[in-house]
Amino acid sequence: MAYQANFDTTPASSVAPRPWWSRPMMTVPPISERKSTCKEMAVMCAPCCGGFFTIVLVFLIFSSINDAHFHAKISLQSFAVSSATWQGDFLVKIPSSRYSICYDGDDASVTLGLRNVAVLNITSRRVSRDHTAFSLSFVAEEGNRSDVVSEDLDIKLVAKHKRYEDYDKAGEFNIRCQNLTRGREKIICDSSFTDLKLFSLITLRGYCCATYLCTIIFILVITLISGGMVLFDHLVLGKSACYIELFAHSVSVSNVTNAANVSTADWRTGLVAKSPVTRCKLSLHTVTSRLLRGDEVISQVSPSLDDFGRLVTTEKNDEPVTIVDFKHAVTSGVNGSVVWDYRVESVVGLKAEFAHGFLSVICSGIPVKFTTDAAGNVFGSLLGGMRRCGYSLRDNLNSV
Repeated sequence: MAYQANFDTTPASSVAPRPWWSRPMMTVPPISERKSTCKEMAVMCAPCCGGFFTIVLVFLIFSSINDAHFHAKISLQSFAVSSATWQGDFLVKIPSSRYSICYDGDDASVTLGLRNVAVLNITSRRVSRDHTAFSLSFVAEEGNRSDVVSEDLDIKLVAKHKRYEDYDKAGEFNIRCQNLTRGREKIICDSSFTDLKLFSLITLRGYCCATYLCTIIFILVITLISGGMVLFDHLVLGKSACYIELFAHSVSVSNVTNAANVSTADWRTGLVAKSPVTRCKLSLHTVTSRLLRGDEVISQVSPSLDDFGRLVTTEKNDEPVTIVDFKHAVTSGVNGSVVWDYRVESVVGLKAEFAHGFLSVICSGIPVKFTTDAAGNVFGSLLGGMRRCGYSLRDNLNSV
């Protein structure tokens, strides 16, 4: 029997046309017939390239928005000094809802020129959608109280920066007012936003070599396309990053005695760690600490490894407070006065959920108010709110 090809004899006019959204831009011929031309290959790759560059463009737009400078409008509405208390009323206009400020007296840090300041209270109220008014009251070291104050007033408040393509950032909202004048109706102050430090430790997890390498490459490609390294950090390297703030939480002075013309007392100081935005669970353990007045060391302790730094919880805040006791510290010339130049220096062990390390901590300019009761006993306590401490990472456990 002769072979007969099976041709489709259906007329072309009877075939229904395909909708426009389902029609291919170009049909590539089979390899057996001929090679694709450069134009055909370019048309094939155009949708993929267009999608890729669109993602990159969107990321760059959000990144430029995130990195835009923070210019809040701050005005000092009034400024007065009554007895030993300074009072300032401020009006803040936040240009973007991506920034939020915490008006908390315990977290605030204030300086007046070169003089130390103890923050007594901060109150705030929402005036409108973009405006917030807050009042600051503080006590400063003795100095010039004329109508013109030559020093600058610097205020640091805890703030948060909400970001689009990345994790939120914690920072400090800095306010600087120059040449304060009592009676002047309004003073325009400068403002800026500074990122806080991130405390982190990278711990590699136990993947086999081939699987681990493939996983790294895959996640790295995904994160590069999405525009960030956060997913890579957390999924592959197991990196835990925490924002950390350290404060001198409390000071208590008792058992003041005089012997051989030298006054000594028992000091109890509290150190607390906070983690804004990231809210990591932190714990501190003191390795060694010393108490100074000015540049003079008046007491030093090195607790044993079995009992270094006791953790207690107080009603003032939810974070655990690490207590350090200084016994028989030299405490002279403090009756009924405020001493501004106490300092605590410590080496502490810091433990987070997935990270640990050692820090050098310096809490300077601690104001201690001393009072005398009816029986003649002298007591001391921290004046104002908590004092912000500086810290740095350590590579070893050498003494302070």
